[in-house]
Amino acid sequence: MSGSSNVAAMKKVVQQLRLEASVSRVKVSQAAADLKHVFISLTCVTYVDSFSDLICCGFGEYGSERE
Repeated sequence: MSGSSNVAAMKKVVQQLRLEASVSRVKVSQAAADLKHVFISLTCVTYVDSFSDLICCGFGEYGSERE
């Protein structure tokens, strides 16, 4: 590997590490509780409306309504 390709490879690694460091972490138990809440919520409304909401909004709306 030449010096310039080594620098380029290291820059790529640093970029990936920065991306991974910026990811918001959630405990598995909390994620499971959020998913359970979402799926319970889905039974209360029509499938199409819920599916559209999940695509547009993600789980954030459902995950914020904790018991």
